[in-house]
Amino acid sequence: MLVFFYISVRIIQEFILFFLKKILCRLTSIIGQFNPLVQQVAALRKKEFWYKQIIEIKCSNLRKAEAEVSLVSKVSSILFFKLLSYIYHSTPKLRKETLGSWLIKFQA
Repeated sequence: MLVFFYISVRIIQEFILFFLKKILCRLTSIIGQFNPLVQQVAALRKKEFWYKQIIEIKCSNLRKAEAEVSLVSKVSSILFFKLLSYIYHSTPKLRKETLGSWLIKFQA
């Protein structure tokens, strides 16, 4: 009876050992499959960080350019109206024509 018990325990141990080896083999295979994916994720995270920095720089440059365009627009309109005013005041004939009335409308 004791021999039978020993043999059955030994069979169970071998059976369990067989399945553990099979599971270990599967796990190493899965780990081998996931390692490249982990590396790809790390590379994509680096790219994401770089693209975020590039976008921040480009947005900053765009804001600066918009401010410069706005400033140039204001300065050019001021210079334009100063030129029209100079032309209007230097030629008496224009005072009677529509350009003079048009300039007066925009200066008010």
